[in-house]
Amino acid sequence: MAFSPDWHTLATFSDKAVVLWDINDFHHPTSLSVTPTASTDLVKLMVFSPDGRTLAVVREDQAVLLWDLTDRTQPRQLGLPLTGPISSVVFSPDGRTLVTISRDETILWDLTDRSQPRQLGQLLIGHHYPIRSVMAFSPDGRTLVTASYYKAILWDLTDRSQPRQLGQPLTGHHYPIMSVAFSSDGRTLATASSDETILWDLTNRAEPRVLGLHTNSITNSIMSVAFSPDGRTLATTSSHKTILWDLTDRSQPRQLGQPLIDHAGTVYSVAFSPDGRTLVTVSGDKVKTVILWDLPDRSQPRQLSQPFTDRNYDLIKSVVFSSDGRTLATISDDGAILWDLTPLVELRLRAVREACTRAEGPLDPATWYFYAPGISYTNTCENR
Repeated sequence: MAFSPDWHTLATFSDKAVVLWDINDFHHPTSLSVTPTASTDLVKLMVFSPDGRTLAVVREDQAVLLWDLTDRTQPRQLGLPLTGPISSVVFSPDGRTLVTISRDETILWDLTDRSQPRQLGQLLIGHHYPIRSVMAFSPDGRTLVTASYYKAILWDLTDRSQPRQLGQPLTGHHYPIMSVAFSSDGRTLATASSDETILWDLTNRAEPRVLGLHTNSITNSIMSVAFSPDGRTLATTSSHKTILWDLTDRSQPRQLGQPLIDHAGTVYSVAFSPDGRTLVTVSGDKVKTVILWDLPDRSQPRQLSQPFTDRNYDLIKSVVFSSDGRTLATISDDGAILWDLTPLVELRLRAVREACTRAEGPLDPATWYFYAPGISYTNTCENR
């Protein structure tokens, strides 16, 4: 399943067809359309373009269908299926390019005319092992990273018709790379595997250099990495724990506080809210625990509430915030659950007034700095 970037549409797969849902009122989603996939094969992946007008559907037969969603009630197929074998896809930030990977090859497709996708340039080769479904665009769309078992490769897409490899492959990992992520300014790349997390300086993309690394024990394999929106913090997840890293000085990353160890199982996914004030971690324990963390002081994250659980679905594989931070989605192979975070957002908007009401008077400085470390003291009842 997949959510459109504006969070107005949800795409799900059921009975050899893709179903589009209107989720403007996510308490009562309504079906918009049911479109067969023109095959008996199941769907393994769906991805929306950044503008939400195109849906890429990867079938189990490793072909990709592109659908026009300009009219969500009447999706229509764009051109012929893209054949592979294709295992994963990603859109460029401007939506004009689709990247497909198959085994050790990467193909760029021009979607300027969406009804007639055409291949751009030559196959991107250089991996000697199958490319995992791990790839990402830099925020400006000029750089693509693809990751295989032991290395990552940077590709320059400034001229999409002539993509070229940037520098030498990024090596240093001795186990499969599980996750990659760009910082919001595109200057830093994180690659993570079972043995270590490596930060790369991409100020000069043609000569990437190692900024720092964190070595793991094999029992603490890194499963996911994520940058905060401002790029100052990196979160890494592994067996039972999440670690926050301060990247204020990128050349000397340092651990912030103690590891977050409240999960009973491996932490598979992590994400920051759009405003960077909340972190969510998801584990693969029997109750699929989801924990929200408050980050007013990055060195002392605190749980925002009791962990909440999803006992009805399969292993949660990813978690994502809506663009306004008011909704959280936990996604597994057989479903998704939407969690309403509006009360949290509203509470933060009126936090000072609420503190006065709940404390039945102004907070003294000691209490203020306990609950709001690093924030200048304010008389919570001054305007009451």
